[in-house]
Amino acid sequence: MFPMNKTHLFKFFFSLILIIGGGLGLYFYFNVRAYPVAIVNSAGMISADEFEKGYQGVVHYYRAAVKTYAKDSGPKELTEADLQELRRAVLDSLIENKIIAAELERRVGGEMSSLISQKIAQVGVDTAKLAPAAEALYGFKFEDFKNLILDPQARREILAEKFAAEKKDFGAWLKEQRLSSSVVILNGLSWKEGRVSN
Repeated sequence: MFPMNKTHLFKFFFSLILIIGGGLGLYFYFNVRAYPVAIVNSAGMISADEFEKGYQGVVHYYRAAVKTYAKDSGPKELTEADLQELRRAVLDSLIENKIIAAELERRVGGEMSSLISQKIAQVGVDTAKLAPAAEALYGFKFEDFKNLILDPQARREILAEKFAAEKKDFGAWLKEQRLSSSVVILNGLSWKEGRVSN
């Protein structure tokens, strides 16, 4: 064993703290699924957690709908091709939501949160009634339902209203933005001609 002076002791403990901190950081990063599956216009990130919640919600919704409405024809299991199409559609929707959110943020800045709350309040959302419905239909807790369904829909409607007030075509703008957006997908799918493809 070599003698430890203060410098060696400091380097040892500093290295130990870095190793433990790095290990805990990596564990948290992958356990919480905070890593990106897509980056939209080098600013908006879609996390693996956000994608997975959206995907699981769509699968849950599909199974609940089949169970409720297709009783006579028997349950239809999702094939791997069906699941792949659902993954593609969910990611495509999340990317579109990021494009809309970025434009609305550019236009209204810090007012976005209050505008979203006002838009949802206009609809008369009763969270006491909606929370169990969100759980039954999508398997979501209300907060996830709000983040993945309500808020993006409110942003879309607010931005569409702003375009209408300016007498501009929201659909044409969105199509152009999808085509011109820089999207990097990191989960095996790809972005081609303004849409996610397999």
